[in-house]
Amino acid sequence: MRHLRIKRSFPRFPDPPVGGEGVLRITQSVSRFPERSEGVLKIIGLLTFILSGVFVISFSVQAAKADHNVWGWAYSSNIGWISFNSCNCDNGCAPTGEDFKSDGGAGCPSAGTPISNYGVNVDTSTGVFSGYAWSSNIGWISFNSNTNPKYPIDSLFGCPSGDCKAWTDYNAVPKKIMGWARACSVFASGCSGGLKPTTSTGGWDGWIRLNGSNYGVWIDENVNPIQFHQYAWGGNETNGDWTKKAVVGWISFNCKEGGIVGGDICASKSDYKVLTSFNFNRAPSANSLGVSFSDFCCDWGNDPPAILSGTFTDQDVGDYLTGYQIQIDDDTNFDSDPLDTTPPRGCPDPLSGFVPAGPAPNFACSANGLKYNTSSYYWRAKVWDSKGDSSVWIYPPDSTTPPGISFSTPLHKYPCPSFNHTPLSPSVGEVVNFNDTSDCWDNGNNKVSCTTTAISYLWDFGDGDTIGTIGSTSHTYNSVSSNPLGYTVNLTIRDNVGICTRSGDSPVGVQLPLPEWKEIPPTSMISKFLANVGSVLKNYLKFLM
Repeated sequence: MRHLRIKRSFPRFPDPPVGGEGVLRITQSVSRFPERSEGVLKIIGLLTFILSGVFVISFSVQAAKADHNVWGWAYSSNIGWISFNSCNCDNGCAPTGEDFKSDGGAGCPSAGTPISNYGVNVDTSTGVFSGYAWSSNIGWISFNSNTNPKYPIDSLFGCPSGDCKAWTDYNAVPKKIMGWARACSVFASGCSGGLKPTTSTGGWDGWIRLNGSNYGVWIDENVNPIQFHQYAWGGNETNGDWTKKAVVGWISFNCKEGGIVGGDICASKSDYKVLTSFNFNRAPSANSLGVSFSDFCCDWGNDPPAILSGTFTDQDVGDYLTGYQIQIDDDTNFDSDPLDTTPPRGCPDPLSGFVPAGPAPNFACSANGLKYNTSSYYWRAKVWDSKGDSSVWIYPPDSTTPPGISFSTPLHKYPCPSFNHTPLSPSVGEVVNFNDTSDCWDNGNNKVSCTTTAISYLWDFGDGDTIGTIGSTSHTYNSVSSNPLGYTVNLTIRDNVGICTRSGDSPVGVQLPLPEWKEIPPTSMISKFLANVGSVLKNYLKFLM
């Protein structure tokens, strides 16, 4: 990787500040964002900083990259390289091998110089920044707003506007880094409190704005590690004029936009970036976990039909559900006890793990293989978002603390009403027999006749008449149904665990009776015929005479 050489370097690498002082002098403001060139830093305005005194603070010696989750370099055309982690100068932020001595190189103290464990960190729960970056020209740059116990100072109190901290705007697409950082050199002592006189600071108050109305730092979550992009501004903004007191000027966080008009200079000049291992994607969650039961009657197979459901939630705009996992157990430890002989099972099947779902937020699973007569089933759910991150285990209805609300299964299967009728096509006024073929179960879940276990029967014949006869019965219809298919007959059976209704082999197609007929003897008709013939002949004879 090629770096721009900085003409001036700090004589040694001090510890991050608690006390001490320095002098900041500005001899000329910067009027434009200068071009970068290999080997020599072109600064349009001559910038002179005289930092007297040493800022001191104690840190435990451990891997800087592990201790701070931001690393890499930013670049300012006025002050050169800005290091976000001591590991930049110590073994190149490799996973191991740090000795807290500089390896030398652009932006770093000379090789062998002791360096402190410093860096910038993003809080994993709040997205707020803390810690220090380092410039060989202006010293420490603080991101501290007294939100991290490790850095119990507030360098950002009294910021020009907005929230006085460096923070993540999770709702922006892409996510933005908002707020402020501040150069410690402007403080009279340490990195908070009163400022030095303007004769020492040139009137600059040390503010570095991370996001303005038409510029700002954002993150690219689609690469690994995550990269920061675009610019921050280090200088006073007076009535919209950015050229006044531009001590730091534009700070580029990525060579992709490092050129004069934001052009890519990664290959042509220097491949610098600010990176982080922090996952800006906030973990999803789930709520409204609950259990419902589908129809227990007849079509349940051998398992209680428990349906476990919930709703996916996510604070990040655009994230959606891609899957879930459900575990069910008959105790609260979910197999944390090695002596547990009934480990948790999945859903829908006992061995189910991740179940694809989404993108709609609601999910539901019908659990197979549960047992009847179980007083307490405990369960929990985990969901995954479209970025591949999962929630922690959620316990019903919406808690991260076990055991959550349990559910129970019935003592045995519900009744299954069933019947057939004869004759199949009865006439109005004809007796119809309904033969009861229903199944019920006893307390041992053994199939028995409902006539021995049912608490009640209710026959509804569909014509307004009902009867509570337990077992088979009969009924006579007095009219044809207005429904062309016939009368729908419902049988409802209630036992000690539930109530079920089914319509058997109905509808019953009742028909009108056939028309009646009467046989008439033929002699009367012949007599009438002969009488008529005789009358005709008599009249004819009269005519001839």
